[in-house]
Amino acid sequence: MLGLIGLGRMGRAISLNLISKGLKLNLYNRSKEKLEEFREKANLFYNIDDFVKNTDIILIVLSDTKAVSDIIKSIPDQKIIIDFSTLHPVFVEEIKEKYKSYVSSPIFGGPKDIETARARIVFGESEDFYQRYNLNFLEYIGKVYFVNDSVKASAIKLASNFIHGVFYVLSLEFNTFIKEFSIENEIYEIQGDRPIIDMAVRYGKYYDKEVELSFTTELMAKDIEYARISAHSKNIPFFITSSAREFYELAKRYGLSTKDWRETWKLFKKTYS
Repeated sequence: MLGLIGLGRMGRAISLNLISKGLKLNLYNRSKEKLEEFREKANLFYNIDDFVKNTDIILIVLSDTKAVSDIIKSIPDQKIIIDFSTLHPVFVEEIKEKYKSYVSSPIFGGPKDIETARARIVFGESEDFYQRYNLNFLEYIGKVYFVNDSVKASAIKLASNFIHGVFYVLSLEFNTFIKEFSIENEIYEIQGDRPIIDMAVRYGKYYDKEVELSFTTELMAKDIEYARISAHSKNIPFFITSSAREFYELAKRYGLSTKDWRETWKLFKKTYS
């Protein structure tokens, strides 16, 4: 029996997708009110032990390492665990030592991508493992990339997130600078063929606009911190990324935690209050 833990934005989207494809699903969520939407659609469990007892393949979609750590204690090591959460590799390595059938499988994309099967799943095990346990239902969510290593899978997701998050801060500084000096047209005309300028221009389209929620500032701050922890475990200098982390933490204090991470442009507005 297939089951899912965690009905946040991503977990809800995955559940609705799989149910719409005719799959029977067990659901557990710590806050019980989120289960009510699925009363007529899935098997609801209000006790984690009952959920685990009745579920063979467990999908996890939780916010951070603490949430995963708290939940996984209730799952015996013989269960198949597919974890879509974004975690740091050091933590994943610790889990793999205790749970041989645990697979870190972070997802690129948001709820809309999941709904339309355009998400990308970084599957931290082999294709043989995938076929042995009949995990083909994951293709309802999106394309599956086999990387054969859960630690690598988690690192791939963090690498992608932190480079976007860090470069966005640089792009905001760049776009603010050229706006204040009124040199937008000139810089693009003279330097517009440079890849770094092209990237800044692409990110600049978010500047001064409300952005549809895809990935929150709070999650970006968390993922950059996880990248920093992971880098330090390998003795990698992480000066610029650490500075970007402070930027997103500041944005959280300014009330942008639940806004899309690209709305942090507001920190650069003189009129922001």
